[in-house]
Amino acid sequence: MLVNAESLASFAGYIGSLFVFGFTIVRVLDKKAGDRQNRMERRHQEEMNAIRQDIVDKHYHSNSEMKNLHARVNDVKEKYVRQEVHDRDIALMRSSLTEFRSEIKRDLTTGIATFNEGLSAMRKDFTEHLMKLSERNNSN
Repeated sequence: MLVNAESLASFAGYIGSLFVFGFTIVRVLDKKAGDRQNRMERRHQEEMNAIRQDIVDKHYHSNSEMKNLHARVNDVKEKYVRQEVHDRDIALMRSSLTEFRSEIKRDLTTGIATFNEGLSAMRKDFTEHLMKLSERNNSN
């Protein structure tokens, strides 16, 4: 079984071309995988940068909101919630409510007394009128 040189060269050429073809395929696939890996890493980096920026923005917004809230609380404390002013206002409100209640009681008492006096006067007038009518009827 002798192999002639021409078939051996053809076989070697075939093996060589398979090797070149396989090596080329491996290089192309490796390049595509590398490009894909680079795109994924770049996309991942962009997403991480966006997340970091979002966190920084939220942190800044949260800090500024907190500062605004503290400033408003301090303003309210300075203007409205000083304890002595608060206590004095409550005492004034209580005393004015007490005065208001006593005035209402006094007005009610006066009104009821006036109403009773008027009612008594009307009874008296009505009784006198009935007496006069009765006298006229008796005299006729």
